[in-house]
Amino acid sequence: GTSVACFNRSGLIICAAFMIFEQLDVLHVVDHCIKKRGSLLWNRSFQEQLCVLAAEHGLLGEKPEGYDDKPISKVPLAPPPIKAFDRLT
Repeated sequence: GTSVACFNRSGLIICAAFMIFEQLDVLHVVDHCIKKRGSLLWNRSFQEQLCVLAAEHGLLGEKPEGYDDKPISKVPLAPPPIKAFDRLT
């Protein structure tokens, strides 16, 4: 089957290509792709990468209502799980 990571990555590629080739703002593109394909771009890093690409190409569009200019907060990664064997020693 198709993995969630693959689905997320392909969603990012589709949105990025559509945005650049059609010169549409990022929110319009994401909204359109969600309507056509369903849920996508769950990965926060991919969301950020798409926004950076949009900014580089002048495709951020208008600020959504309630938007602020605070930087995107970085969510720290959880520590890797302890292996079962390591817990026994």
